[in-house]
Amino acid sequence: MRQNPKKLAKSYMENVKLMSMATVSKNKPWCATIFYAFDENFDIYFLSRYYRNHSRHIEKNNSVAGTIAKQHKTFGAPTMGLQFAGSAKMLHGEELKKAYAIFTKRFPAAKKELISWDVLQSKKQPVRLYKISVKKLVLHDEVHFTKEKRRVVVK
Repeated sequence: MRQNPKKLAKSYMENVKLMSMATVSKNKPWCATIFYAFDENFDIYFLSRYYRNHSRHIEKNNSVAGTIAKQHKTFGAPTMGLQFAGSAKMLHGEELKKAYAIFTKRFPAAKKELISWDVLQSKKQPVRLYKISVKKLVLHDEVHFTKEKRRVVVK
């Protein structure tokens, strides 16, 4: 029976909390490991301090790419993961409000330990909320697609 790639991707994203995101500025790449949340369109939200390398890169070049992958302990065992590409931006206004709700639903501790809504809105500290508008999302799945094409474009 053929598995539904969108359902597999959603389930995978629900179970993996960290992503690796690549940015570039002045032909110099950078990669960061970041906690993320996502919406029904597979767009990705993350918190970051505005002075971090990846945040500064996004200001100048909003193109990003990344991976979402669990650590696989055995070489040669079936693997599963997601690769994405899109554009990122710092959020404001209504988009910020929606993203904050999505992010804190996934990570409730973020409200207490990291940032409250009032503080985020006021910009009195360095944490900002970003959105990656995912243009391409690819599921690499050797677990569910053992004999079929293992790389499936989800978005």
